[in-house]
Amino acid sequence: MHNVVRDVGISIARQDQHIFTMKENLVIQDLAEENTLKNCTSIILHDIAELPEELDCPQLEILYMKPKTQLSKIHDNFFKGMPNLRVVHLIEMFLSLLPASFDLLKKLQTLYLHGCHLGDTVDIGKMKNLKILVLSSDIKRLPEQIGELTRLKVLDLSKCSNLKVIPPNTISRLTQLEELYMPDMFDQWQVEGVEGEKSNSSLGELEHLSQLTALQIYIPDAKLVPKGLLFRKLQRYRLYIGVDNWKCYSGHNASRLLKLKYDDANTSVEDGIIKQLKEIEELRLIGKQGVKNVIYELNRDGFPKLKHFDVRSNPELVYIVDFPKQSEPRVAFPHLQTLYLYWLSSLEKICHGQFSSPYSFCRLRTLEVYSCVKLKNIFSSSIAIHLSQLQEIKVFYCENMEEIFSIVGSKNEEIVLEKLDSLSLGRLPKLRSFSYEEEVGSTCDEERQMKDSLMPLFDGKVKFRNLKTIYLWEINLKYVFLSSTLGSFVQLQRLRIDNCRVLEEIIRIEDLKINVKLTSLKTLQIKGCPQMKSFICSDKVTFPSLEEIEISDMDNLEMIWHNQLEDSLNVQNCQKLCKVLVKKCQSLQNLFPASIVQNLWQLKDIYVKECGIKEIVAKEKGGDRMFVFPELTSLSLHNLLELKCFYPGIHTTKWPMLNKVNVIGCDKIESLELFNIQEVISEDQLNIVGQEKAQDLLYFFLNC
Repeated sequence: MHNVVRDVGISIARQDQHIFTMKENLVIQDLAEENTLKNCTSIILHDIAELPEELDCPQLEILYMKPKTQLSKIHDNFFKGMPNLRVVHLIEMFLSLLPASFDLLKKLQTLYLHGCHLGDTVDIGKMKNLKILVLSSDIKRLPEQIGELTRLKVLDLSKCSNLKVIPPNTISRLTQLEELYMPDMFDQWQVEGVEGEKSNSSLGELEHLSQLTALQIYIPDAKLVPKGLLFRKLQRYRLYIGVDNWKCYSGHNASRLLKLKYDDANTSVEDGIIKQLKEIEELRLIGKQGVKNVIYELNRDGFPKLKHFDVRSNPELVYIVDFPKQSEPRVAFPHLQTLYLYWLSSLEKICHGQFSSPYSFCRLRTLEVYSCVKLKNIFSSSIAIHLSQLQEIKVFYCENMEEIFSIVGSKNEEIVLEKLDSLSLGRLPKLRSFSYEEEVGSTCDEERQMKDSLMPLFDGKVKFRNLKTIYLWEINLKYVFLSSTLGSFVQLQRLRIDNCRVLEEIIRIEDLKINVKLTSLKTLQIKGCPQMKSFICSDKVTFPSLEEIEISDMDNLEMIWHNQLEDSLNVQNCQKLCKVLVKKCQSLQNLFPASIVQNLWQLKDIYVKECGIKEIVAKEKGGDRMFVFPELTSLSLHNLLELKCFYPGIHTTKWPMLNKVNVIGCDKIESLELFNIQEVISEDQLNIVGQEKAQDLLYFFLNC
């Protein structure tokens, strides 16, 4: 709600500076007797314990009162000495009856009852000059006498969450009302045209409010909206029609919002709710709206003020934007910040036809597309080049999605997503690449398929300056990156890949003479990619900032780090590594090459479960080895049925910070054989000490 209460108070206060503020440590009765308050125009009583029977404040215009604990009574004569009172704001008071002296407040224009328990408030109808009434209480029935406040301009009931009854013909009598705010839980509107005694107001009463410019209302069924109900004069509105009331909340705080659910293809367009509303900022459409093209059929101006657009569960919608060929090119969604497209089974294109690209979608920040099974791409390159504000992309469950951006035409304009921070793609079985250019005079299907099979997700046609997170799930591509394109991913910090069944390598190396790296990557998570055999950290690829690595369900994975890494690459790969988690990798022979271990200075946690490893560290050429883990605090080895030793050669180990060791179900090795200890670990260092072994369970806590 536009805060008229605050504005009125500030306006009056600015005109006169006689303001008194009292906290709990003062006694208001004493001040009243000393005439301290006589010339005050504004009084703020905060955390007061009790009120006097009467206050003589003939100049008072604004009164704000909040008790320390809920007051059960205001004396009948309390307001008797305040004839000029214009604004009253009462907080957390128990008012079974309004004080009798309320009737004397002939100049009262604003009444705000916040968190008050109201009983019989029928006397409220006697305040004929009241212009602003804000109720925030536990009332279940709105007093019928409110309909007598014929000068009322603002009625705010938005915080009356228990309200169930509004007597018929109460709202319709408030003909001067300019702003009406209903609670989003009120759904008891009377159906018009039904015979019998009416117990509640109907929506038809709104037709009598010809001055209404602001409206917040929840209507549980769009069929309750009377035909011909006009919304043209509304300047601010939050309308929830047909949606579940728990979906009424919006995080965008738009001043002009419509959420509309309707499955009758005729009524929505016929009644023209969307067409009547001016400058919609947030719009959610659920179900059939009787349209196949949002822009042309619902708003030919292209929704010039719309910031947030959400379309769901419409099986008939074919296009979001489609201007007829004979029309002039236009701008669509120039201020749009978020676009959500969910369960649109007939959607073929987001944009189709002629429109002015430079300003269309140019402020888009968030894009989410779910279950749009006919959609083959999101945008053409002519739109994509203007998405400089885009920060997040999510595309899931689109069976025919072939690319995110389609490169169209002969212009080689560079697509740069300057602010894209997060990218999530999942269940896109036909995805060929993030961007794809269809060649003129395309070759046969077999040659095309061969070419597509070698394409990575990112081929360099789109540049990413700020991308920090990538999540890929069930994408049928063999490669994620080309080595020559890694310069676009200098900010990438988290990479997660789940169940990409044909993925062979994360990075396809084009020039074997050049070493490449993802300089900022901190977290790497790989799960369920059975075609990956020789893993991430090859002799050509490094991750100098890597802190966590998680690998699971990789049945054919034979190694994580390349055994032939040069010393300089080893240091770059592991110097910041803190956590290693590996699960269900049956072909894995070992966890680390020996050359890697000497650089694990920051490693704190190792967790390995259900893998085929025979040793933790692979044997390399050379004599005796010493392995030092200066920061390692936790080591967990679970169900490693083939594990025989820590290292197959002569070695010693140092674990100065280790305090937790779990060895469970590693039957081919005794725990003391697993560790060759150089430094003694005291009992104080380990938080749990002991050894248990029972058949297939070995639970060993290290102590020497």
